[in-house]
Amino acid sequence: MNIDAKKGTKILFTGKGGYDSDKEYANKHLTVDEIYTVDKILIDNWSSTIILEEFPFKSFNTVMFKDIRLAENHHSHVIEELLENKQPRLEDYKDDASTANYINDLLDYIERLKKDQKITVEMLTQAIKEDKKIIKQYNESN
Repeated sequence: MNIDAKKGTKILFTGKGGYDSDKEYANKHLTVDEIYTVDKILIDNWSSTIILEEFPFKSFNTVMFKDIRLAENHHSHVIEELLENKQPRLEDYKDDASTANYINDLLDYIERLKKDQKITVEMLTQAIKEDKKIIKQYNESN
């Protein structure tokens, strides 16, 4: 795994590599092929250990983990697109005659949100399927 991984990076526990004592300790707490989250990595002269967000008071040998590339880019892209669909603001409608326009625009906005949320759920579901496919391919190759 990348020992320069940042906090929040998702990694896969392989249970492979390291000393027998490292493996025994890790297997007491972790599940092989489970995804965990980096809290911090401690680098020494000849070894490195990782602390996981899921186990903040335990450290594990980094050689037992593998980098994975989840479709997080897709997730954030979808969210950014959703946020671009801005809600109409009442102060943009200057007089009483345009209040009806504001209400119509607001109703249109709500309908777009409903549609965008449905698309967002579909896109995130697809991204999760892609993530599972990546993990399955990794497992089959090892």
